[in-house]
Parts: sequence; C-alpha cells; structure tokens
Amino acid sequence: DFGKIEGQVGFNAYGVCHSFGGGEMDYMCAVEVKDAGQVPGYMYTLTIPSRRTAVFVHEGDLAGLPKTWGKIFDEWLPAAKLKLAQGPQFEDYGEDFNNGDDRVEIFMPVK
Repeated sequence: DFGKIEGQVGFNAYGVCHSFGGGEMDYMCAVEVKDAGQVPGYMYTLTIPSRRTAVFVHEGDLAGLPKTWGKIFDEWLPAAKLKLAQGPQFEDYGEDFNNGDDRVEIFMPVK
C-alpha cells in the first residue's frame, strides 16, 4: 500500500517503536498521513505528539543498525546528559532510502 494510502504525505517510511511495557514493545511500519480518518480500516494509526526530541543518524549497512541503537542508549544519550522520555521512538527512512542513500535518522523523546 506504500504510496497508495489516501492522504499520504511524501514517501518517507518510518519504523515506530511504541507501547512499551513488561520488557516488550510494538513495532509499526508507517507513513505520515494528513488525516488519520482517511486511513483504510485494516491499518492502524498512531499520533506522535510534539515533544523534545534528540535525533541520531545511522549511515551504512542496515546490519549495523542494532549497534547504532546500542550506542544511543549506552553512550550518546548519557554523554549528552539526556534522559529518555516516555513515548514512541522512530526511525525515518528518507525518500531516497534504497536508492543509494542508506541513511536512517532515529528520533528519541528526551527530557
């Protein structure tokens, strides 16, 4: 359905981690839409509110993405003296992803 969803904004794909609890989370492959009411009933919607966010960049092979996530939690957030806030965390796979640009931006809610 990518690119064919009513009200889809652009062609960025997102990987959203949410609903954390009990050592588990939900993961959603997503796109941005203008109006959640236009999304077909067999799909889910999630609204991510405005909040303070730290953005980290992963470049290169996706096989290294888990290592980047580890560095965010183990090194980069502590070094910046930031604490993780509650709420969804997401990866932004830009429009040129898989067309030679393997850059992924990771958005983390912080306090």
